[in-house]
Amino acid sequence: MSVKKLLRLPSALVSARQARGLLQKQAAASVGLCQTVLSAMETGRRTPESSDVLAGLAQVYELSEEQTDELLRAGAHDQLMSSLRGSLLESAAELISEAALIHGRLSEDEIAGLLAELQQLNESKERIRALARRGRPTTAQSQGRPAM
Repeated sequence: MSVKKLLRLPSALVSARQARGLLQKQAAASVGLCQTVLSAMETGRRTPESSDVLAGLAQVYELSEEQTDELLRAGAHDQLMSSLRGSLLESAAELISEAALIHGRLSEDEIAGLLAELQQLNESKERIRALARRGRPTTAQSQGRPAM
Protein backbone atom coordinates (compact mmCIF):
# COMPACT_ATOMS: atom_id res chain seq x y z
CA MET A 1 0.00 0.00 0.00
CA SER A 2 1.20 3.48 -0.84
CA VAL A 3 2.44 5.53 2.10
CA LYS A 4 0.33 8.44 0.84
CA LYS A 5 -2.85 6.38 1.24
CA LEU A 6 -2.03 5.88 4.93
CA LEU A 7 -1.84 9.61 5.75
CA ARG A 8 -4.36 10.81 8.35
CA LEU A 9 -3.64 14.52 8.60
CA PRO A 10 -4.95 15.76 5.23
CA SER A 11 -8.55 14.66 5.80
CA ALA A 12 -8.44 15.79 9.44
CA LEU A 13 -7.29 19.27 8.43
CA VAL A 14 -9.83 19.65 5.63
CA SER A 15 -12.78 18.49 7.73
CA ALA A 16 -11.80 20.72 10.68
CA ARG A 17 -11.39 23.77 8.44
CA GLN A 18 -14.63 23.16 6.57
CA ALA A 19 -16.55 22.58 9.82
CA ARG A 20 -15.45 26.06 10.87
CA GLY A 21 -16.43 27.49 7.47
CA LEU A 22 -13.00 28.90 6.66
CA LEU A 23 -11.20 29.18 3.37
CA GLN A 24 -7.62 27.91 3.18
CA LYS A 25 -6.36 31.46 2.77
CA GLN A 26 -8.14 32.62 5.95
CA ALA A 27 -7.00 29.66 8.03
CA ALA A 28 -3.42 29.88 6.81
CA ALA A 29 -3.18 33.62 7.49
CA SER A 30 -4.51 33.06 11.03
CA VAL A 31 -1.47 30.96 11.90
CA GLY A 32 1.12 32.78 9.79
CA LEU A 33 1.27 30.33 6.88
CA CYS A 34 0.82 31.02 3.22
CA GLN A 35 -2.14 29.33 1.56
CA THR A 36 0.07 27.08 -0.58
CA VAL A 37 1.65 25.53 2.52
CA LEU A 38 -1.75 24.73 4.04
CA SER A 39 -2.89 23.38 0.68
CA ALA A 40 0.15 21.09 0.56
CA MET A 41 -0.62 19.83 4.08
CA GLU A 42 -4.27 19.22 3.18
CA THR A 43 -3.30 17.17 0.12
CA GLY A 44 -0.55 15.17 1.84
CA ARG A 45 2.31 16.69 -0.13
CA ARG A 46 3.78 18.17 3.04
CA THR A 47 3.71 17.59 6.78
CA PRO A 48 4.06 20.40 9.31
CA GLU A 49 7.60 21.00 10.49
CA SER A 50 6.45 21.38 14.09
CA SER A 51 3.41 20.55 16.17
CA ASP A 52 3.07 24.28 16.90
CA VAL A 53 1.53 24.78 13.45
CA LEU A 54 -1.07 22.11 14.16
CA ALA A 55 -1.74 23.50 17.64
CA GLY A 56 -2.30 26.93 16.07
CA LEU A 57 -4.69 25.48 13.50
CA ALA A 58 -6.53 23.63 16.26
CA GLN A 59 -7.10 26.96 18.00
CA VAL A 60 -8.28 28.63 14.79
CA TYR A 61 -10.62 25.71 14.11
CA GLU A 62 -11.82 25.84 17.75
CA LEU A 63 -11.14 22.15 18.31
CA SER A 64 -11.76 20.51 21.67
CA GLU A 65 -8.82 19.17 23.66
CA GLU A 66 -9.61 15.65 22.44
CA GLN A 67 -9.86 16.80 18.81
CA THR A 68 -6.59 18.71 19.18
CA ASP A 69 -4.88 15.58 20.52
CA GLU A 70 -6.21 13.60 17.55
CA LEU A 71 -4.91 16.25 15.14
CA LEU A 72 -1.48 16.21 16.78
CA ARG A 73 -1.40 12.39 16.68
CA ALA A 74 -2.35 12.49 12.98
CA GLY A 75 0.54 14.90 12.36
CA ALA A 76 3.02 12.68 14.22
CA HIS A 77 1.69 9.63 12.39
CA ASP A 78 2.10 11.30 9.00
CA GLN A 79 5.63 12.48 9.77
CA LEU A 80 6.47 8.87 10.58
CA MET A 81 4.83 7.63 7.38
CA SER A 82 6.67 10.25 5.32
CA SER A 83 9.98 9.14 6.81
CA LEU A 84 9.33 5.61 5.50
CA ARG A 85 9.16 6.69 1.85
CA GLY A 86 12.05 5.16 -0.04
CA SER A 87 13.40 3.36 3.04
CA LEU A 88 13.84 -0.35 3.64
CA LEU A 89 10.79 -0.20 5.92
CA GLU A 90 8.42 1.21 3.29
CA SER A 91 6.96 -2.26 2.67
CA ALA A 92 6.03 -2.39 6.38
CA ALA A 93 4.30 1.01 6.30
CA GLU A 94 0.80 -0.40 6.80
CA LEU A 95 1.89 -2.41 9.86
CA ILE A 96 3.81 0.55 11.28
CA SER A 97 0.82 2.84 10.63
CA GLU A 98 -1.55 0.57 12.54
CA ALA A 99 0.92 0.24 15.40
CA ALA A 100 1.31 4.02 15.61
CA LEU A 101 -2.45 4.56 15.54
CA ILE A 102 -3.22 2.00 18.22
CA HIS A 103 -0.37 3.19 20.43
CA GLY A 104 -2.34 6.28 21.41
CA ARG A 105 -5.32 4.17 22.48
CA LEU A 106 -3.61 1.55 24.63
CA SER A 107 -2.54 1.70 28.25
CA GLU A 108 1.10 1.10 29.15
CA ASP A 109 0.26 -2.45 30.28
CA GLU A 110 -1.55 -3.17 27.02
CA ILE A 111 1.40 -1.86 25.02
CA ALA A 112 3.79 -4.06 27.02
CA GLY A 113 1.54 -7.08 26.39
CA LEU A 114 1.36 -6.36 22.67
CA LEU A 115 5.14 -6.00 22.46
CA ALA A 116 5.59 -9.31 24.29
CA GLU A 117 3.24 -11.02 21.79
CA LEU A 118 5.12 -9.55 18.83
CA GLN A 119 8.45 -10.68 20.30
CA GLN A 120 7.09 -14.20 20.80
CA LEU A 121 5.82 -14.22 17.22
CA ASN A 122 9.25 -13.22 15.95
CA GLU A 123 10.97 -15.87 18.09
CA SER A 124 8.53 -18.53 16.85
CA LYS A 125 9.25 -17.58 13.27
CA GLU A 126 12.98 -17.90 13.89
CA ARG A 127 12.50 -21.35 15.52
CA ILE A 128 10.40 -22.52 12.56
CA ARG A 129 13.05 -21.29 10.12
CA ALA A 130 15.77 -23.14 12.04
CA LEU A 131 13.71 -26.33 12.06
CA ALA A 132 13.03 -25.99 8.36
CA ARG A 133 16.73 -25.59 7.61
CA ARG A 134 17.67 -28.66 9.69
CA GLY A 135 14.87 -30.85 8.42
CA ARG A 136 14.86 -29.83 4.77
CA PRO A 137 14.76 -33.05 2.73
CA THR A 138 17.05 -33.61 -0.20
CA THR A 139 15.51 -33.67 -3.69
CA ALA A 140 15.57 -37.48 -3.72
CA GLN A 141 13.82 -37.70 -0.34
CA SER A 142 11.15 -35.24 -1.36
CA GLN A 143 10.36 -37.44 -4.39
CA GLY A 144 9.94 -40.52 -2.21
CA ARG A 145 13.27 -42.17 -3.15
CA PRO A 146 15.91 -43.00 -0.58
CA ALA A 147 18.97 -40.74 -0.68
CA MET A 148 22.16 -42.44 -1.94
